[in-house]
Amino acid sequence: MGADPLSAAVRRQLSLGRLVPLGPPEGGVGAWLAERAARPVLRSAAEDVPGVAVERIDITPAADGGAWPGEGPPGEAPPGELAVPPPPSGLPPGPLRIGAGIATGLDRPLPEYADEVRAALAWAADERLGLAVAFVDCEVTGLLGDGERPPPAGGVAEAGEAAGDADEPVPALGAGPAADVAVAILSVPGVRALSAALGGPASALTVDEDLIRCQLVVAPDRRARDVALAAGRAAAEAAPGAPRVSVLVTRTGARRPG
Repeated sequence: MGADPLSAAVRRQLSLGRLVPLGPPEGGVGAWLAERAARPVLRSAAEDVPGVAVERIDITPAADGGAWPGEGPPGEAPPGELAVPPPPSGLPPGPLRIGAGIATGLDRPLPEYADEVRAALAWAADERLGLAVAFVDCEVTGLLGDGERPPPAGGVAEAGEAAGDADEPVPALGAGPAADVAVAILSVPGVRALSAALGGPASALTVDEDLIRCQLVVAPDRRARDVALAAGRAAAEAAPGAPRVSVLVTRTGARRPG
């Protein structure tokens, strides 16, 4: 017997984790990233540090509610920018905190492992994803025993990353403004597909007079923020009027080069 459709939809939505801002809005385009999409990228970078296995990664708003670097207060668009609403249940724009728990060997002092992992996470958050991170906290929560080797980077599935939690397929769109916008989005380098992870197929792309919402799958070799902003600009140009665009990246993946 097949799974209950409502239960499956709820499971898919919960599997996304937090929907975190991909930096501040720019040119009337706001971008968000599902925590599910960020974790494999961050895990991979952290486990590139020899002798480290990641046990936990989470992304939350920065505790002190700090402002964007050199810009406006959290929850507001930078000066001169249009405010763009987040996706349903998404966090408002603002700096973020990454927290990690790791298991390490005993070959080096534990603070050295933690410092290297903090640097790797900060690098991946910025260079591979485009997250605006104010703090990176790393705690050693376990030790690897003699002869025990950490798993390959990304080798431990996060909750919600199992094959059974695949997103619903997005049906082909007929003629009309939404179809034109979809073609424009899918022509952007780095966009692999539209996604129906949040809210089902009807929510993959919505085109209203003053707001476009879309969900994307981004190629693993592209910076998620850059692709999301480019897709948003393409969507706005293809739509009548001058709508704002709210973009949610639901899947991506990347490995640190070299």
